Amino acid sequence: PSIKGRWDLDGTTVYRFDSNGKGALVLMYGEYEFNYTIEGEKLYIDFIDEGALDASYTFQVQKRMLFLTGGPGDAKSEYVLTRML
Repeated sequence: PSIKGRWDLDGTTVYRFDSNGKGALVLMYGEYEFNYTIEGEKLYIDFIDEGALDASYTFQVQKRMLFLTGGPGDAKSEYVLTRML
């Protein structure tokens, strides 16, 4: 399954993944654009703004849910996002 689309984390944080390897972290006060790549089950996010921390995740899509494990550096946080219609 594709990660293309908009994914809600907590009602105020949205990740947008376009089909061309570009996307954005959308917050109430602005957007942080990024480039992303997928290699197998790994998702790599490279923010254009150097003030935002690049991150890598292991990911899995199940129906309308996106499961991410990882984060910036050695972080190993777990996130569950819901696909927005």
